[in-house]
Formats: sequence, structure tokens, C-alpha cells
Amino acid sequence: MPPVRIYNQENSDFQIEKWGQRINILKDELTTPIVNSFILWRIYMYNSLSFTDYDLWELFRDDFDGWKKEHFDNSEKEVTTNLRNFLRQNGVYVVMNSGALINQELCNVVENPDYHEWTHEEIQQQLNRNGTFNSSQNPNVKPIQREPNNNPQYFVTPRNQSSSPQTQNSPSTYEPNQTPQAEYPLPINNIIYIFQTQMVQ
Repeated sequence: MPPVRIYNQENSDFQIEKWGQRINILKDELTTPIVNSFILWRIYMYNSLSFTDYDLWELFRDDFDGWKKEHFDNSEKEVTTNLRNFLRQNGVYVVMNSGALINQELCNVVENPDYHEWTHEEIQQQLNRNGTFNSSQNPNVKPIQREPNNNPQYFVTPRNQSSSPQTQNSPSTYEPNQTPQAEYPLPINNIIYIFQTQMVQ
């Protein structure tokens, strides 16, 4: 099956056959579709598990153990931007300023053995940037007590089917199994919908 093209603001290569498969950075061919697929799958799983803060940081570091900047460079910028934004919105600090290179900053998180406790200024910067900060460190919301989702949902309802309206939560928090309010450059629901469509054919 050829790589699937996902159309959003930009075209992105995504290889359906690699969805749900880990990458061995020492043995596998790290093409753009393969790296994109791995990163987007991991974002989807992080969201399904509702991990935040230290738990998300620990899982991210484990998933990307050994990755260097050149490994992240094999992915498209929109995909690594999506990863950085998701991590930040869920309590994992990734440097974000005009001089920071996204792929290098992701690599820095992987290589840093210590979880970064956000400063008040960093939290305010994140809240001011897009209003989403799903973290126990967010002073504006009472932390949500979550139990791990032992049965994560791997598929979403296709867009052409109606679903019941959801209650709007504060922009700084979301309940488990609810998509965060923030827009990502490559919406995960679009990817899963395309994945479902391809698997049915």
C-alpha cells in the first residue's frame, strides 16, 4: 500500500503500514513517512492514555531514547511542531522561543535526566500562548484525579457521523477521553479517520 497523503495546511507523508510500530533507530530506514507515522502514533497514544507531567515526560523519553536531532530532522516540521505543542500543553517543558530549534529542543528533553519543574513565568507564557496547560502545575485549575485508561479507544467516530454534543470545559483542562481544545497542525482525528478508511478498503 503506498504512503497516505494527509491534507491539512500542508501535505504530510504518513505510512499506514507503520502505524503502531516502533522504530529501531539503529536498524530501520528512517524515511519521512516512517518517522512521521511513529511520532503521530505516539502523540495519539499519549492522548489516549491521558498522561501529563512527569508520567508523560518519562514515557516520551523512553519512546525516543537515543534519538538525536538528525532523527527528528527526518520528520516534517509540522509533525515535530505538533509533538512539541502536545508535550507543552500537557506539562512537559520544551523550550519555545524565537531562537529555539524545535528538533534540537525535543532532543534536549530526551537527553535531560531530570524532569523540568515549570516556573511561574513559563506557565504564564504557555497559558498566554494558547490557553492550554493540562498539568498539575497549572495554578488556575484544581488537578483532575485520573486513573490510567486500561482500555484506550484506538478509533474515533468518522466526521460524517453525528455524535452527542460534549460539555465545554475550561480551556485549561480536559477530561479523559476528550480531545484537548487546542488545534494541532495535523489533527490526530484526521489521521485516525484516514487510517480507518484505508483499513476498510
